[in-house]
Amino acid sequence: MKKYLFVIGLTCLLVLTGCGKKEEKRLICTQKVLTVNVDMIADFKEDSLDYLGLKYTMDLSEYNDEQIDAVSKQDMCTSVKASMSASGLGEAFTNCKQGVNNKVLEITADFDLDKMVGDDLSRKTNVEEAIKELEKQGYTCKVQ
Repeated sequence: MKKYLFVIGLTCLLVLTGCGKKEEKRLICTQKVLTVNVDMIADFKEDSLDYLGLKYTMDLSEYNDEQIDAVSKQDMCTSVKASMSASGLGEAFTNCKQGVNNKVLEITADFDLDKMVGDDLSRKTNVEEAIKELEKQGYTCKVQ
């Protein structure tokens, strides 16, 4: 009987504590700049920033095939990195990829959190602080 009580007690403890799993949240903040949608994606474990990335999308449906081909041949990653450098994030900007699919230009990239400059989104930032900071910059945020 004691063995069953121990197993039941241990099971209840694991269920209530989530087996020690850290709380994970994904924050997606979106801003439209002219014809480009910018998404900042931030993953948090506990109250610590674990991942930061971005995604630019631009609708090219108004462009003809020749214009779309010209856009797809441009090195947009270098342009985006240059704009990130102006804000002190150029060294942290990594893994940039670009492509055109179904007349939509998409650029994705990650940020190396160890190389980020400034305190706006330091690793110690929690979700609520990140939302406040990004909404001050014109983003609309939601937590998943």
